[in-house]
Amino acid sequence: LSEEGTVWIVALLTGADLVGSNSEARRLIQQGGVRIDGEQIDDTTLN
Repeated sequence: LSEEGTVWIVALLTGADLVGSNSEARRLIQQGGVRIDGEQIDDTTLN
């Protein structure tokens, strides 16, 4: 968690044990496999 209260989407996925590595999280995002509140996430730099 940053000072602004944000977290990098890749770190969120790995920290929640939804994926095994940062690389796997990036791939999943790039392939359109991540949604938050129904909105597809496609930016691996999202905080």
